[in-house]
Amino acid sequence: MEKSINTLSLHQDYIVTGCADGTVKFYDFYFKIVAWFENLGMSSLMSVSFAATEPEAIQGYDDDELDLGKENKDKPQPFSCSPFIAQDVAGTIQICRSS
Repeated sequence: MEKSINTLSLHQDYIVTGCADGTVKFYDFYFKIVAWFENLGMSSLMSVSFAATEPEAIQGYDDDELDLGKENKDKPQPFSCSPFIAQDVAGTIQICRSS
């Protein structure tokens, strides 16, 4: 199985890769993986394009659970991204959302 990165872009506070194994991965700027989309039924990805909309928070997350007080300002935020479209070499297109 190929392990190469075919596309590389920035979205919000993330580095986004579209990979030869059909996955889309989101990294922070310290190169730690934050989220990934796999099992999309796609082959080698050739493009990842984001909608020009506000990011959507991951589904099932309760905003009341996050304490944004001064003492927790460095606490990790839940993953969110704008909806995106991924396309592979076979022309398959998949719409993905974080929610």
